[in-house]
Amino acid sequence: MAIKKKAKSHLVSLGKAISWRIFGSIITAIAFGGFTQDWKLAFFIASIELISKIFLFYIHDRVWEYFTRNKESETDES
Repeated sequence: MAIKKKAKSHLVSLGKAISWRIFGSIITAIAFGGFTQDWKLAFFIASIELISKIFLFYIHDRVWEYFTRNKESETDES
């Protein structure tokens, strides 16, 4: 049971990272392309940002989950 919950938690983190970064990267591409009129470069930058920030958000969310879970465990033991 705990393994399924853990796997689901990882999938939720990944889903949140992907959906948030797609939205953010579209905004980045529009803003950069609007200022520079270089749409090819704008979408290149947005795609690099999309990949790197999905990874970084996923790591951030897993660390957050780790510390939240440990804090809850300490509270339950009291």
